[in-house]
Amino acid sequence: MSRKRNPNEPLPYYSWYVDRWLADRRVQRFSPEAEGIARRLLDECWKKGHVVNDLEKMAEVSRSRLTMFVRVWEQIKVIFRAVENTDGALLTSDFVEDQRTEQDAMRAKRAAAGRLGGLGKQMLASANQVPDSRVEKSRVEGPDLFADAGVLVPVAPPAPHGAARLTDLAKDMVGRVARGELSRERLQ
Repeated sequence: MSRKRNPNEPLPYYSWYVDRWLADRRVQRFSPEAEGIARRLLDECWKKGHVVNDLEKMAEVSRSRLTMFVRVWEQIKVIFRAVENTDGALLTSDFVEDQRTEQDAMRAKRAAAGRLGGLGKQMLASANQVPDSRVEKSRVEGPDLFADAGVLVPVAPPAPHGAARLTDLAKDMVGRVARGELSRERLQ
């Protein structure tokens, strides 16, 4: 049984841009040992958000002997920077922080799209609850924005485009709510 992932946690993976890594002049100067240790530390930065600025702890995280780590640290420390407001006690790297920023932006974009989609369905459901003697309720068949949800939409019998018009109105209202021109409370 798998544990449900907290949507606020970073994903358990990050994109590795090989071209960016190999093109970085600082990385090009790394020995093979230094490159392997740097990758382990970057993975730790991704997982925990930082590494502790302590040579023994970083050697342990990178699974290397302290003597080798101290020698290699002189090469790799150039890709790490202090985390703000930690007085240098914690380190991170722009290689992973750029990824974190991209993922946070994507997560926010998807959340906003989900909220707008839900709001559109709510507005359509509210429209279905408004009694109108001139409108007949019918189940939508075929390709329609709300057909997959099995939502009843009002369709005016004399006008074959009644459902499409209601869909357009719902989209317009979602846009107005998103722009702040209309509040959700006013719709209810």
